Amino acid sequence: MLIPLSTCGLLLSAALLLGACQTSQPTGSLTSTTDAAAAQKLAASLRNTRWVLRTLAGTAVTTPENAREMYLQFDATSDKVSGQAACNRFFGQFAQPSPDEVRLSNLGSTRMACDRMALETQYMQALTAATRAQITGDTLHLYAGSESKPSATFEAVYLH
Repeated sequence: MLIPLSTCGLLLSAALLLGACQTSQPTGSLTSTTDAAAAQKLAASLRNTRWVLRTLAGTAVTTPENAREMYLQFDATSDKVSGQAACNRFFGQFAQPSPDEVRLSNLGSTRMACDRMALETQYMQALTAATRAQITGDTLHLYAGSESKPSATFEAVYLH
């Protein structure tokens, strides 16, 4: 069966267009140095990220039904910090002398009581004692002094 030349031209053009629209996946693997650099680029920012508390002193923190989620947020343009503890909202200042250092100070809060006050006290003590911060991907670890285990771990939650 013979196909007219004009039809062949259309088929060839269509095939070329489809081939041009295909995407290909990277075939090579990244080196460990490139992986580390890529992970750093993908790391959440300390500032202007809502950091939700996930562990405190190595223990998982869960939010009971009808309770407020505990979080921490560093302001994008000033040295202010704010958040929610187990019962109360808090606010204060922070300093970041180097990328791995963080110090929270002048923390104040509202004064509401609830059945989770012991957890709130432990949380506020961990924030006040923090001297180091490490962000890996969407996880923030706060460390006190030279401790090798984080006193608090947070997960980045992005607001839309």
